[in-house]
Parts: sequence; C-alpha cells; structure tokens
Amino acid sequence: MRTATIALTALLTTVSARAAEPDRAKFDEARSLIAEASIIERLQSASRVTETYAAGQREAIAKDLRNLAQEPGLGPYVRSALAALKRHDALALAALAEALVREEAALGRAP
Repeated sequence: MRTATIALTALLTTVSARAAEPDRAKFDEARSLIAEASIIERLQSASRVTETYAAGQREAIAKDLRNLAQEPGLGPYVRSALAALKRHDALALAALAEALVREEAALGRAP
C-alpha cells in the first residue's frame, strides 16, 4: 500500500509539473510575436515602415500577447514584452525573444 501511495504521489507530481510548463505551441507563438515586435520597432525607427503601419502591428501584437499572459511560464515574458512594446524598445524585445529560446532549450525542447 505504501509503495502504491509513493508511486501515485510521484505520478501526480510529474503531471502537476508538466501542467505548469507552457504549452509548446503557446511558447512558440509568444516567441514569434515578440520577435516580430522587435522587427517592427527596428523597421519603424529606420523609417522603413510608416508609423500608421507600425502602430497597427503593435496593437495586433499586443492583443495577441495579452491573450498569452495567463499561460503557465509565459506571464513574466509577456508582461515585459508589452512594456517594451509600449516603449518602442526593439533591443529589449529582441533580448526577450532570445530569452524564450534559451528557456525552451532549458526545458529540453529546441525551437
């Protein structure tokens, strides 16, 4: 009986840990949106796209990121990305996208 209890506890711990990990598709989506935001900011600062286009893209990206904010493991990245997007900080956005790549590698999932 004790062995069964230990095995069940181990199984539940594993399932709980996996539930706390971000869904791979959501993780990829967040990384992609943040990288896209960085590119938009760089293009707009170099006058390669209009402010109107960049503002529309920022709004769409921010909306999609807000939808990911409650995903396990993504909240801090999303909040930081939204703040960087509001500041038009292309470097911070690029750094966040790279941090997500490293995080995914640490989880044993290559992007």
